[in-house]
Amino acid sequence: MNRIFSETLSVLNATIGFLIIATGAYFGYKSPFGGTTSIIIGTVVGVIIAAVTCGIVSLLVLIEGHLAKLTSPNTEIKRNEPRF
Repeated sequence: MNRIFSETLSVLNATIGFLIIATGAYFGYKSPFGGTTSIIIGTVVGVIIAAVTCGIVSLLVLIEGHLAKLTSPNTEIKRNEPRF
């Protein structure tokens, strides 16, 4: 069940990132100063917030995927041993 949630979260992560960026642009548009500069600043702030939050979520999903692979009984672990 946790894997289903993890896969769903990884799919929704891109959508959540887009919504964060769009919200930043919207707040820049609705700011009292208005103008193109405010929209650009709002978008940049949205990109920074989305990169941090969605990056953390993406990292956690990646870790979960690696842990699931390690606990799978059918998975062989390949080790790259140095050759002399």
